Parts: sequence; structure tokens; C-alpha cells
Amino acid sequence: EVVKEKLDKKGQIDFLNQSVRYLEESETVDVEEFKNTIFGDEELKEDFDAYKKSFEANNNLEIKEKFEVSAVVLKKQKKKLKSLIQLDTGIKIKLDFQNTESVDRFIHKGYDMERGMQFYKVYFNTEK
Repeated sequence: EVVKEKLDKKGQIDFLNQSVRYLEESETVDVEEFKNTIFGDEELKEDFDAYKKSFEANNNLEIKEKFEVSAVVLKKQKKKLKSLIQLDTGIKIKLDFQNTESVDRFIHKGYDMERGMQFYKVYFNTEK
């Protein structure tokens, strides 16, 4: 929810990738460290803090500042992280998170001045 309104679809997917990578590489989550690692923009950090407070108030709970990462839960949640970029041209790009670095390494978003349109460039070795 924090990045949904502020970032385009690729930015949102990059955020998910960074979040998953952080959780995969950490045994313990430090919320402050997570925020500073994942959100480069100060405005997004403030939005994260506001969302956290709102979530705690709406759900009548307090999120611990430090907690352990459950490998089982992380694996289960990663399977749910399928993302779809739907373009106004009728093209859909489906991404899944088997390898969290794939989006960063193999998809590039740009703008074609000649056509006056945005584009996604996808790099790959073979089709399956």
C-alpha cells in the first residue's frame, strides 16, 4: 500500500523484489533497518511509518521493532507473489518471484521518443 500510489508497476515490483531479498538474507527483521534499506526516498519512509501506525491502530496490535523471519512462511508468501503488468495495448507481462533478482536484471523500462510511448525490454536466453 505504501508504494502503490507513488511508484509505477515496475517500481512496485522492484520494491517487492528488494523486500523479499531482504527477508531471504536476514534471520531477524529490524523494522527501522528494513525501512532504511528498502526505501531510498524520505517521503516513502514517512509513508511507511504512517502506514505502520495506521495498520497497528486498525488491527489493534503492535508490530515488534525486531522479529525473526520464518523460512516456511516466507516460502509460502513468495509463491503468492505473482505480479502482472497490464499495458494499455492489451499486452500483459506476468512476473513471478522464483528468482528475486530477475526483474532487476532482465527487465528494463524506457521511453521511445520516436513513437512517443513507454516500453519494456525483456532479456532472455531461450523461450520455454
